[in-house]
This record gives sequence, C-alpha cells and structure tokens, in this order.
Amino acid sequence: MPAVDCHECLDHLFDQAEKTSKRISLRSAVGAWQDRRQWRDGLSSLDWRDLVDGRLEETVLLPTRTRDGRLEFLREKAIAIDALKIGCKAKIDLFKEQTGHGKSTFYERLREAGLN
Repeated sequence: MPAVDCHECLDHLFDQAEKTSKRISLRSAVGAWQDRRQWRDGLSSLDWRDLVDGRLEETVLLPTRTRDGRLEFLREKAIAIDALKIGCKAKIDLFKEQTGHGKSTFYERLREAGLN
C-alpha cells in the first residue's frame, strides 16, 4: 500500500479516536490498513472509513497518539492507572511486567496522571 494511503488511514483513525475518546493501538492501525486495502480491491461494499469506525466502536484499545508522539508515555500512564485496582505489590509487579520500568516510574506516572 502506498505511504500516502497508510497516512490517510492513520489520520482517520487518530481523528476518530479523539472524537470518540477511544484508545488505539498498532493492532487498530493494521486493521485500518487491511480495511483500506479490502475497500481498494473492491472486496467490500462499505467504505473503509466506515469499517474503521466500526472497529473503534467495538474495541477497547490502547492509548491514543498525541500530536507530539508521546504514545509510550501515555501507554505507561494507562497501565499505572489500571494497576490502581489491585494490591500494592501486584500493581508495581504488573507495571514492571508490562513496561519494563520499576516502582519509581510507576509512581511518577500516577503523579503525572494526578492520581497520587
């Protein structure tokens, strides 16, 4: 798929995620590219944008991209927030397992999210 088509898919995906407050992931980007290719090849009667929008409606995804590209930071913050629902040691262990960062980064992300 040409790069311009890939960028168009991502732009639409990011715009829809912002409008609907849905979180996106690389998996949703791959799905958007597949939807675009399916539509381009005439294998779908629906517009690729409708397919992407449908994916966002049915899927809980990872953090949205910010305009300055802080995806990893937002992902870590979301993991730290999710970890608040479990015991203290388990929270930190979960955060470390999913991010590779330790206790201090866990608490730093919570502070940045205004939760600690």
